[in-house]
Amino acid sequence: MVPDECDFPASRRGRGTGANPLLVNVFFSLMPLLIGACATLPPIPEELNFSVAGRVGAVAGTGAAARTGAAAGTGAAAGTGAAARTSAAARTRGASANFLWRQYESGFDVEFWGPFGQGRTHLIADGDRLSVLTARGERIEDGQARDWIRRELRLDVPIRALSSWITGRPAPQWPASGVDADAFNQLGWQIEVVAWDDWDGRRQPRKLTASRGDNRVTIVCRQWTFGAP
Repeated sequence: MVPDECDFPASRRGRGTGANPLLVNVFFSLMPLLIGACATLPPIPEELNFSVAGRVGAVAGTGAAARTGAAAGTGAAAGTGAAARTSAAARTRGASANFLWRQYESGFDVEFWGPFGQGRTHLIADGDRLSVLTARGERIEDGQARDWIRRELRLDVPIRALSSWITGRPAPQWPASGVDADAFNQLGWQIEVVAWDDWDGRRQPRKLTASRGDNRVTIVCRQWTFGAP
């Protein structure tokens, strides 16, 4: 058994009644500090709505590259063979990463690690404020943070709406259309839940996609945890 860091070693306990008075006085004088040290352990946040861990992949189309690729073929050869393969590769760029999404009443905290970047990247939304803490320790705020997310993480999807989409539901802040049990349209994106799982008696997505034009985000949810109801 691993001892608690606030416990004293067992070899120092219960050695009869001949305790050294000086050591006893020192012990009681240090007790408030010891209790305070134990009390600084971070509590589990009570306002946590849910957390979900999994993997996300993004494929983003690039209009300029698509036009360049299309211009590479001429006549009957256009759009066929090696030219078509080169054009298709030029039109898209993809990436994937592991993630942990923590959703709170006031916002969310998303952690990415893997090929999206070296080390770990945090996205933090608190109210109307959006921040990125990069793996290099840089902090980027609001509009620049959104641009960084699109450029570096290849995520052109609306991040704030994604906090609802990841649960298989439209975001309540914006109108949605074509809503059924497994799919809906919102903010120009088509969201589809490909597979569902049961977690603690709750039906939650196991895999979903969000697509708009050449842009496509695929999310695989491997573990759901829920806060207090």
